[in-house]
Amino acid sequence: MQLPDESQRNGNITIYSIEYRLVGESSFTTVLYVPDNHLDTSHLYSLSGLSGGRMYEVRVAAMTSVGLGPFTNTTQFVPAPSERILDH
Repeated sequence: MQLPDESQRNGNITIYSIEYRLVGESSFTTVLYVPDNHLDTSHLYSLSGLSGGRMYEVRVAAMTSVGLGPFTNTTQFVPAPSERILDH
């Protein structure tokens, strides 16, 4: 996922809202991620409790002092069945 164009940014990011769900489900599970350093753009976040071998979709929005920005388009992924999946 890419950062929005600079003209669409509204200050330093304070929180990321990460939403994920199984493909076909109607509602998302939301996780809030607070970055350690707003200047570091290489943030990694791991989701836990996912079922391996099942297809998920995830989307992310950033929050600044102005409020919550738009969510990215969803990205689909399938965790491997035998991995310890995306541990925070």
